[in-house]
Amino acid sequence: MEPSVAEIPGSSAPPPPPLFQAGTPASYERLTVIPLYGLSSQSADYLSLDAAAAAGFTITEVDEDGKVSALQVTNPLDRLVLLYEGEEVVGAKQNRMIARPILVPERTSPLTVPASCVERGRWNWRDRHLTPSAHASHPSLRAAAHRLGQQGVWDQVAAAMERHQVESPTHASEDVYASQSERIDRYLDALPLADGQCGSLVLVDGAAVCADWVSRPEVHSDLYPKLLRGYALEALNLDETAGRGGADEEAFMTALSLANRRPLPPVGAGSAAALEWAFVSGHELRLDDDLVALTALAV
Repeated sequence: MEPSVAEIPGSSAPPPPPLFQAGTPASYERLTVIPLYGLSSQSADYLSLDAAAAAGFTITEVDEDGKVSALQVTNPLDRLVLLYEGEEVVGAKQNRMIARPILVPERTSPLTVPASCVERGRWNWRDRHLTPSAHASHPSLRAAAHRLGQQGVWDQVAAAMERHQVESPTHASEDVYASQSERIDRYLDALPLADGQCGSLVLVDGAAVCADWVSRPEVHSDLYPKLLRGYALEALNLDETAGRGGADEEAFMTALSLANRRPLPPVGAGSAAALEWAFVSGHELRLDDDLVALTALAV
């Protein structure tokens, strides 16, 4: 049975003010994307990873030996750069997923950032730097990183490979996306970005799987195709006859608003918190009074 608002711990209290304004839902096959818009003006100025990488921002291993759970970034630019949770980067000794939203300060000498491995079978140099992938990790993979750590990520990649009968010599997430590229492209055609959209509430078979949000629509426009490829794979990973199950839209958004915010050790600019409540897990990143980025995943 899907959780209702009444079943959320603490939900007997008056609901908190909404974080976003929801737009008109759009659906394709089993996937529904509800655009999210900000309710207040934001002053934080920053670039997307894609825009920054084209201008000289670099990502590499922390040292010659490397470390599975961390990467090193260098920002030579005069603007902050947002690394969004779930973005995949490829190259170096193995492909990785960004573990939480991070604002990399301007003119930053090497900064170490947390990551998860999404390519289990390789630990050798392919390139000296990692480059942004065209896709982000699908929501269940991102949620597994929250709940189960690195082993959970590898298990999710393996499950997707088995579901789609993908042979990957290095057990790489990118090979699953390559195998399903034609089907995924149909989702991109069917679910275009809305004007001014800053995020999405995502449902599969009517159950919420995640919410993603950033404060700048032009940054979200760079992120949206990547995230949508991940949402599409989430829908394609399901058995044809099985429903997704889980919380409905209202319960998920209420749980997101009520979630405990546990402060995290600072990395880069701003302050970060882990979101923990009922069936929602995620991260929140703030710069001064601005909510810069928020991720929420069904767990």
